[in-house]
Amino acid sequence: MNLTLPVPTAGWYELALVPDRRPGLLAEQVAGLTSAELRDWFAAALTTLAEHYAAVGCQLAAVAWDPASAGQPHAVLQVSVTPWRPAGADPIGQLTTELAADRPGDIGPRTVEAVPLPAGTAVRVRMLADGGADPAGRQVVSDVVQYWLPLPDRGVAVVAATSTAILTDGDQLAALLDTLMPLLAVTD
Repeated sequence: MNLTLPVPTAGWYELALVPDRRPGLLAEQVAGLTSAELRDWFAAALTTLAEHYAAVGCQLAAVAWDPASAGQPHAVLQVSVTPWRPAGADPIGQLTTELAADRPGDIGPRTVEAVPLPAGTAVRVRMLADGGADPAGRQVVSDVVQYWLPLPDRGVAVVAATSTAILTDGDQLAALLDTLMPLLAVTD
């Protein structure tokens, strides 16, 4: 299965999850950076992230980042495929019920709704969740938006998600994913 979703351009960096694509994409993405030291650091950071997201099964991943700040990425976009089979004749209803259930790490209630897309009806979830600890050991809260597109005939769901620990950016990031999702294409 092949998944495509446009990656935002301004301030976003696609992670080359397939190692053969990595050298060309990295060269393109670091070309505008002012110093060789910054280019080397940023290329290494993008490579580490690409290896991580590839290892966890992502089909596509990108980060919003200001490499000149030498800080962490401030947002992530990722698309993956997960096993999922409906138990009955209403996959959207079942998925909506499953995704509305509280999970460990949730901070507050989830917002869940069915959304028609060209690729099929998806379930959109927005939540605040425990994002773990930052490098300084402080607790992080993440604003997360997920779209779950069930493909019952294939026994999977496509999951596209964004997350940010900058809570003031949450609405903007959610709107970005809402704009991108009608462009999701799933082909064999």
